[in-house]
Amino acid sequence: MYVLFSISWQVIEAADVILEVLDARDPIGSRCPQLEQAVVSAVASKKFVLVLINIDLVPKGQYIKNV
Repeated sequence: MYVLFSISWQVIEAADVILEVLDARDPIGSRCPQLEQAVVSAVASKKFVLVLINIDLVPKGQYIKNV
């Protein structure tokens, strides 16, 4: 587990932008606030982009309420 975290952290440090992929059906449930907080507190210059996938599976108008 530590090796996976170590490799992931190396990739995060090397990146300019962090993409967090969220399921549009449950964007709050698919977020990882611990990762977001760790990255922001460690490296303030990183930009987060939240990407919604499976948007076509959400009834029209409902995704606005959840985001």
